[in-house]
Amino acid sequence: MVVLDLDGTLLDNEKQISEKNEYMLKELHNKDIEIVIATGRNYYMAKKLTEKIKSINPVILSNNGSVVRKSHNDEVLYYNYLDPMFFEKIYCEGLKRNLNPFIHVDEYNNGYDIIYEKEEFEREYSGYIKKDYNRAKMIKFEPLNTQRILSVCYFNEYNKLIDFGNEMCILMAANGAR
Repeated sequence: MVVLDLDGTLLDNEKQISEKNEYMLKELHNKDIEIVIATGRNYYMAKKLTEKIKSINPVILSNNGSVVRKSHNDEVLYYNYLDPMFFEKIYCEGLKRNLNPFIHVDEYNNGYDIIYEKEEFEREYSGYIKKDYNRAKMIKFEPLNTQRILSVCYFNEYNKLIDFGNEMCILMAANGAR
């Protein structure tokens, strides 16, 4: 098995897989060595960026290991979702501090990867979600009914986020979360 990151490893500065890398991966595949792509990116983006090597059927470990799928049929091999009860705590504590999250979710088959609440999303989330990104969906969060959560993200002042993160670690540890 060979495990490769995308950015700064497999992809060049133009976010492309070089001919040399493509050739080497096909050679490894021909020797029955499984190719695994490990990335912080969501599955949709990782699959799109690895289109050039789809013939070798890489396994894609996406969202920093929260979801693992076979790229040739999108079968989920592993997932690690956030418990909705913990999300409710994080979400409610964030609202008390005027923090509004956007959430990475495992909804690849439903056509979206990110959910958010704020209409002014480009400004609210510092341009993280672009207007032309069609895999984001505005939804009013219902914490206990929000499923398949991979990560909860906030944009704000550094110190405010550090304090919030520290408080969430204490809260989660007190409640037995990992």
